[in-house]
Amino acid sequence: MSQPSQAEAAPPVAPGRRRKLIAVGIAFLLVLVALAAVAVYYLTRPAGFSGTIKVGFTISLTGTFNVEGTNSLRGIQAAANWINSHGGVSVGGKLYNISLDYYDDQSMGGNVGTLYPRSISPRSL
Repeated sequence: MSQPSQAEAAPPVAPGRRRKLIAVGIAFLLVLVALAAVAVYYLTRPAGFSGTIKVGFTISLTGTFNVEGTNSLRGIQAAANWINSHGGVSVGGKLYNISLDYYDDQSMGGNVGTLYPRSISPRSL
């Protein structure tokens, strides 16, 4: 009997197995690209927070416009939380978080003039 020679070619890969290998290879490359993108993001953003930017406003939480005011406040809070959770606001190479300082104007325009000075006056949060 003759022994098989080592020069014989490997058996061909089945088409289904080949597709799986290609899919795994593509998935591996996508993971590498995602990791590289995350690394670039974290390496190029400014380091550390420098403080907080206070955003002051009045809003109707009671009175005639309470539904609109409450929904608006929820949207503003969601936006501020999203900004803060994604690194804050970059100003001059420094990062700042956003804090909200709001007062209920009770759906009365006359209250706005007395409430805004509270937002503007310096005080600790």
